[in-house]
Amino acid sequence: DWGVVFGQYLAAFALAGLLISLGIFISSCFSNQISSLVVTGVAVLLFLILGFGMITAMLPSFLVPWFNALSPISHYESLGRGVIDLRDLWYFVSATVVFLGLAYLQLLRRRLGNQKQEYRRFKLGVGLFLGIVVLSNIIGAWIPGRFDLTQDKLYTMSPSTKKILGELSDVVNINLYVSKDIPGQFQGVLRETKDILRDYQTLSKGNIIIAIKDPSSPEVAQEAQSLGIRQVQFNVVGKGELQLKNGFMGLAVSFGDQKEAIPFIQ
Repeated sequence: DWGVVFGQYLAAFALAGLLISLGIFISSCFSNQISSLVVTGVAVLLFLILGFGMITAMLPSFLVPWFNALSPISHYESLGRGVIDLRDLWYFVSATVVFLGLAYLQLLRRRLGNQKQEYRRFKLGVGLFLGIVVLSNIIGAWIPGRFDLTQDKLYTMSPSTKKILGELSDVVNINLYVSKDIPGQFQGVLRETKDILRDYQTLSKGNIIIAIKDPSSPEVAQEAQSLGIRQVQFNVVGKGELQLKNGFMGLAVSFGDQKEAIPFIQ
């Protein structure tokens, strides 16, 4: 499947560019090559494992999605499927430019010496761009835009599905029950599920209502279980041991008095 092959090469080049720019920035901060090499190696390792379960297991639950979004591996895997998502491309491009800008800022500081005004102007420009990058990546998470390059269009909605969604005669409610501390290895599945549901909602002309619920409260957990969504155990590696965590990641569809559920989304 040449679409998948292209996606994997693109993902590899994007990841390589990001890590090289990180190495260039760290090198600009050191005068010693050995120190630069050691610090770069450690920084690359930490950067790559940001979203791994052994890291996120030690974090407060509200920080887990942020660490998963910062980790390049989730964006790398998304591109490697053969789906060119604008959010993933912008992540790699913006992060690479930020590291290169910071490296240039270091070199400019050395070169200008006493001309501090020009250095301050460039520093302000880099700071503003960094703020724009962070803000655009947060907003970009809600902006759809992707190209399915797979041969059989595995990640594209079929014409029959679009036809069904466009001809709904009444409101369909879809409730996604997902625990807030879902392990990092399921974040990609969760993101793909939310993307699909957003596409359904757009094509249904207002006849599909999406609700995302956190079953941490007993009432929501009881509601999920009454619809056939079961609580499952997740294996999480953290703090030097294998831990078992209970959580929900299921979906319920209701139309009139008819109900259907996916107990666990895989």
